[in-house]
Order: sequence, then C-alpha cells, then structure tokens
Amino acid sequence: TSTGSLKNDIGFSNNNQGSWVFDGADDYIDCGDSDVFSFTDGAGTDTAFSISMWVYPTGNGGYPAMFSKSSGVNKEYSVYHWSAGMDFTLFDGDSNRIGRRYGSALTLNTWQHLCFTYDGSEASSGMIVYLNGSALTTTTNDSGAYAGMTNTTNSFIIGDYNFGDPFEGNIANVKVYNKALSASEVLQNYNAIKNRFI
Repeated sequence: TSTGSLKNDIGFSNNNQGSWVFDGADDYIDCGDSDVFSFTDGAGTDTAFSISMWVYPTGNGGYPAMFSKSSGVNKEYSVYHWSAGMDFTLFDGDSNRIGRRYGSALTLNTWQHLCFTYDGSEASSGMIVYLNGSALTTTTNDSGAYAGMTNTTNSFIIGDYNFGDPFEGNIANVKVYNKALSASEVLQNYNAIKNRFI
C-alpha cells in the first residue's frame, strides 16, 4: 500500500464505490519516489511488474496519461492514450525505449479495466496490454538501443505524464504488482469487481 498526495484540488466521486476525478488541466496524484515503483536495478537488469486500474476517460485531447514515472529526459515508464490509440512505454533514459501501441481509441464516458504487464525480458515482446480482461492486439513501438530502465528519482504519478499530459475523467482501484500477472490472473481481477463499474 502506498499513500499518494492529491494535487490541484483533484475531485472525488462516491459513485461506483469511489473514484478520483481528474479535470484534464492539472490534477494528479503523487505517490512519491520509491524503489517499489522502479522495476530495474538501473544498471541494465529489469524485473517484472504489472499495473492494473479502472478508468473512465471523458476526453482524449493531447496525450492524457493514466500513470507515469517520468520527468524531463529522466524517464522510466508511462501509459497514455489519445484520439487514435494508447502507448505503454519503458524508457532507458530519454530516447531509448521499448513499447507496445494499441491502435484504437479508448471508449469515452465508459468504465474500462486496463492492465499492463511486463516480464522483465527487456524486449517489447514481453509487454502485454489488457482491456476488460482480454489481451489486446498491439504493435511494437521501440526506438534506439534499449538496455534496461533507468532508476530515476521521479515520483510515481497517477493521472499525468511529464507534468504536461493530464488525464481527464475518473480513475479507480490502481494496483501495482512486482510480477507479470498471467492472463488468467488479469481476467480474475477484472471479474472480481466488474459489477462495481459495469
């Protein structure tokens, strides 16, 4: 369990047993910097992780982020969506990266369960994106010579990327795992609380 700091008058909704409401302008949750959020030794050896969450996007202008651990040229990982897709990216510093790209927009004004898994293999083939319990068909989005994530001092942020791409909508039930969840585990998590959202 981690405690996050609420930034810029982020809202809260009691609907669906509670969710955070992001205004798309400057709201985010700062969970601080901790090695529990860095899945690498910073010297070329990554470890597996998964991040699971429920999202209700109400806008997709720009590149609104679900979460990130990135600032400036010191980047570790991020997930953001836009009007034509969604990117799950791991960074070795700034320009070197591996990633998976989903080539369709998320449905606006609808609750969706997302899960992003990485097996620590330092290859984008080890990254999987799940939507509502099912693995999505994604394409490779690599650049440069990736040699493992950089262990930065950046905070783990919910609802923004690089402090310039704020999320618009609701986010709930964010979970971070130090393992790559299996397909059956992702589906189990989705089914466990889907009645809360859909």
